[in-house]
Amino acid sequence: CAEKKGVRIIDLYHAPFYFEKSEDIGNTELVREDIFDDDQVHFNAVGYDMFIDFLRGVLDKDGLL
Repeated sequence: CAEKKGVRIIDLYHAPFYFEKSEDIGNTELVREDIFDDDQVHFNAVGYDMFIDFLRGVLDKDGLL
């Protein structure tokens, strides 16, 4: 990834939008439940909006947008 221009690995495991408080980041027991569908695997509409905003921020910071 480091050798390819325009390619980036994005760490979603520690993505701040998964958590209510910054001190909870990385604690999988404290992941927000309100951003997932009933299966708790797939995002709901709110979760997808937050995910898109997060990705845009990362890509914009890297000059990839």
